[in-house]
Parts: sequence; C-alpha cells; structure tokens
Amino acid sequence: MERKMRLYPYQVIAETETASEIPKGVELIQAPKVWDKTKGSGITIAILDTGCDITHPDLKEQIIGGKNFTGDDQSNPDIYKDYNGHGTHV
Repeated sequence: MERKMRLYPYQVIAETETASEIPKGVELIQAPKVWDKTKGSGITIAILDTGCDITHPDLKEQIIGGKNFTGDDQSNPDIYKDYNGHGTHV
C-alpha cells in the first residue's frame, strides 16, 4: 500500500504571552488590583481546588507540595490527584 503525505509549510509570524482580556472570574476576585504589588521573585502561589496533575508538563517542575482534604484515595493526604480536571486547569 502506497502512503501519501502532504506537507504544508508554515511560518510563525509572532508569539505573545499576554492576554487580550481578563476573564470574568479573575475580575470577580479583584486580582488585577493587586497584580502590581505581587509580581516578582519570592512569590509562592497556593491553589485550593480539586487536585493537581503533577505529571502535567507545564506544572511538574513547579509544584512544591500538596495535600488531599477529600475522601478520594481513601483520604490519603499525600495523594492529591485531580480526578476532575478543574484544579489542574486553574
């Protein structure tokens, strides 16, 4: 069987890391009011949510700990796996 493949050339024109709008939830907790005061080194962030995928490529080198406060995993405090997906998304 002959396999055919098409290759479409592309070029990255620009990359950006800034958001064009602030999500409503971020506005609701009034986060923009403190951003100028909290940016910089030495800042620790805590997320209290449904758990965390500690193998996620964007997170695995950044997580310094966690604790399970649910009945998941027989309430083992050291297993804070995210079965919901929301905590990892946050």
